[in-house]
Amino acid sequence: MEAIFNYEPDEEEDFYKILGCNEHSNTVQITTEYKARVLSCHPDKHPGDESKDKQFRLLQQAKDVLCDEEKRKRYDQWKNGGISMSFSQWCSLRDSVHTSMHWGSVKTKPMIENDKPETTQHNLRKSAKPDKPSITEPLNTIEDALFQLTCAGNVGSPPGSIVFLVRKNGEDNFTLSTNEVVTTEIAQSDCRNNLQLQITQNLTNDWNGTTIKCRALNDKTVTEDDDINVYTSDEHTIILIEENYCSSGEEFKLHPRGCNYFVECDSTRIFTKTCGENCFNFNVTKPECANCLTVPPPCNEP
Repeated sequence: MEAIFNYEPDEEEDFYKILGCNEHSNTVQITTEYKARVLSCHPDKHPGDESKDKQFRLLQQAKDVLCDEEKRKRYDQWKNGGISMSFSQWCSLRDSVHTSMHWGSVKTKPMIENDKPETTQHNLRKSAKPDKPSITEPLNTIEDALFQLTCAGNVGSPPGSIVFLVRKNGEDNFTLSTNEVVTTEIAQSDCRNNLQLQITQNLTNDWNGTTIKCRALNDKTVTEDDDINVYTSDEHTIILIEENYCSSGEEFKLHPRGCNYFVECDSTRIFTKTCGENCFNFNVTKPECANCLTVPPPCNEP
């Protein structure tokens, strides 16, 4: 009883926070976050490190609870109920009450039994793992303007899903994007299910330097032994173009992203363009993409 009166919430029992998820995250997203975090603290990589071992055990406990439908339902009931005891104490108390009621109940046998054997229908389906998705390179990234990002790829069979991952400038880990997504089915077959996802974001100043990527998920075909990076797109970093970048009067300017890009300044908007492996030649009257060794400095430097 004293433990109940003196109870204070423990961050070690905030399973959603431990895994970088929230109450709306599905099992696939939770498993993905677990895999991404557990690699950095696995005991095999850090023998004798008690802090890493503790972090590993917390991640395992959080994943075991949140990936089990019944356990997660029980955890959410405890977390949202304002209960003044730890989750483990509450589970023990709940189970003891359930056991007492179980032994005190009267069991009855049905008067009529169905002797007909059960029949099961098996549907044979081909299964396949996802492919590495592709993500649009963020070029038209104008400060305080709406920006649309697209990711597409095969999510395997049975069909899985795609998520966006975001790491803000200065942060260590990627987290699931909380933006609302628009999903479009591109094509389907026995082994391929192609999806396209789009998110829209208002690019405030804190998005400058943010790294983004997307990942194909499939809890039916991807196992814990698989390397999740195989199903993860290339990373791209958002480099903001200042809202007044074209106010100096030039029609064409170098893109802040680097020498392989430039912007066209229109009276009403900014257009962004890429030179691929070549570089912008700084010709303000006739923009061309040329061999990087032939353009003016600093882009001619190796």
